[in-house]
Amino acid sequence: MSDMKVCIDKTNLINSASLLEGIEISTDELISTAEQLSSIENSHDGIELNTDALNENIDNIKTALKNINTLASNLTEAVNAYDGSEEDIIEALSKIDSSIREKLTGLDKKDIYTKEETLRENIVIYDSNGSANGEAQEELYTILSDLGYSRAAICAIFANIESESNFSTTALGDGGTSYGLCQWHNSRWANLNNYCRANGYDPSSVEGQARFLNYELETNYTSVYNTLKSVEDNEEGARIASKDWTINFEIPDNKYQRAEQRATNVSKYWQRSA
Repeated sequence: MSDMKVCIDKTNLINSASLLEGIEISTDELISTAEQLSSIENSHDGIELNTDALNENIDNIKTALKNINTLASNLTEAVNAYDGSEEDIIEALSKIDSSIREKLTGLDKKDIYTKEETLRENIVIYDSNGSANGEAQEELYTILSDLGYSRAAICAIFANIESESNFSTTALGDGGTSYGLCQWHNSRWANLNNYCRANGYDPSSVEGQARFLNYELETNYTSVYNTLKSVEDNEEGARIASKDWTINFEIPDNKYQRAEQRATNVSKYWQRSA
């Protein structure tokens, strides 16, 4: 039985395969040049233009292109194999690196996971000041991911929710006038209740608040929504989205200063996706 755990970073594998598939090197001009040089050599005794070396380089380029296409195919296969059996995954990964086949022998499906799942598991482990609500984090991450938010966007949102409510769906603030994960204030709190009642959700639940959060973004905070959806899926993208969220969605006092402070929280969540 193998003691190895395998993390498949789907996003990076797909991006890498796409980049490899986009590589094109035309050998037509090189072949034409080699033929012309060979013709000159053949028609003039004593002239050596080293066409053999040029032809060898052309062959090397063709081999490299073939290897690139093969690697792109293998990377894509590794992603597609994730939903298959352990044997499918081992076979796909071994095509990328044959040296690991033996190490993967006996691998269990439970030891195979994606980078997205790694982030979710580690977020649950994370304990903010000893009191973070891990179950709420896990459920919120799942819902936001299902709604199409990237890892960077979720880290940006989490960095702010930590400061607002520490992931408590029943947190009260501002003298009892703000409520929930995002500390919806006065009329926004009322809108949360109305939305949840109209759509069959408990306004104190993670799901109800997550769905309302997405509804608010899509309807009343479209610029923030567009930022979340468009930033690059990396740590810097998460920081950019976090600042925009603080300034234009949460809008606390001293919003620019707090935006900078909260953006530093991103690293704690992003590092757990590595």
